[in-house]
Amino acid sequence: MQRVKPHRTPSEPIPERDQERFARAGAYVRVGLALLALLWVGSARAAAREPLCDWLSGISEAAQAQADGDGAAAEIAARRALAARP
Repeated sequence: MQRVKPHRTPSEPIPERDQERFARAGAYVRVGLALLALLWVGSARAAAREPLCDWLSGISEAAQAQADGDGAAAEIAARRALAARP
């Protein structure tokens, strides 16, 4: 049985075409990691919009609706404030 490729010792240099493949694969990995980092940062920013402002806004809307005598709108605004509580 013959070997298709000759055995290469670790001290032999890597052929140029293999170096190009490794460089291209490394570039793809770096681009993928950069995209992953951007997606992670974007999702973190979207998750932490303005919880304190949303909470205070919901409390004020609930209070105003209660003062106007609209109990249903007050309850909806209060639930929204509770969901946005920091």
